[in-house]
Amino acid sequence: MNTFILNHLAGPQGDDNTPGLRGYVLLAREDQLATIAEALVQACLQVMGNHATITMANASGLFELNVAKPVLIHNLLQSLRVLADASRVFAVRLVKDIDVDRARLAANVDNALLQVTALNPLLGYDAVARITAHALATGGTPRAAALELGVIDGETYDRIVGGAA
Repeated sequence: MNTFILNHLAGPQGDDNTPGLRGYVLLAREDQLATIAEALVQACLQVMGNHATITMANASGLFELNVAKPVLIHNLLQSLRVLADASRVFAVRLVKDIDVDRARLAANVDNALLQVTALNPLLGYDAVARITAHALATGGTPRAAALELGVIDGETYDRIVGGAA
């Protein structure tokens, strides 16, 4: 099945010109669509299965005859091809065209509650837990919560946590 998947990662002829299908690939049957990222996951799962087979084949040298060497070699070569094809398609059809929304990225970083844990050595667990709970309750940023609670000044927060994005 994976050979079929890999041979069709780029989609059928004309797929790039088909409106609405950019970023999709055909898998298993022509009427099933999956995203490029899902195809990459499937390729990785195939490689993990091949790894298990390679490991077992390598361990089964019956009287050192290496009777399992053909399946070992086949699965190794198949894994190399699967990873190469899936990585190429992922890079060309998905990663290449990604545009970064810097404003949204900065907002996500500013609102990340996990970043407050960097203050644990300075403020202690309880103060950091209060900051986190306050930020979560008010919907504000952890920095704003820390300043509102008065447990740290903005300059120290920025120096320890990494500053505003």
